[in-house]
Amino acid sequence: MPPQGAAATVQGEVIRVSGKIAREILENRSVYWDSAYRAMLAALPVHLGSGTPLPADKLSEVQGLARMLRSGRGDGQQVLRLSELAVDWVVLNPTPVPLKAPDYRR
Repeated sequence: MPPQGAAATVQGEVIRVSGKIAREILENRSVYWDSAYRAMLAALPVHLGSGTPLPADKLSEVQGLARMLRSGRGDGQQVLRLSELAVDWVVLNPTPVPLKAPDYRR
């Protein structure tokens, strides 16, 4: 992971973003939640539906979690599950995929 900014690969980015979202919601209580966090959250279902996508039921779960967490409010189970699903996608996609410049900065 880079010390700042987006990862070089989609795999790195889904892990980085799921961790940033979890940290912001659980540790910071969403004090800094803004449009960049909402954009990162919106990017996750897109990434997890690319390459070898998550199975339909898991992808639907990701989309539901993204809707629930959009406001920056959520609980530990929701953010942990989002992270688990990100890892599941990385396992399905072990070959690094270059990340195009994201629409967010954080």
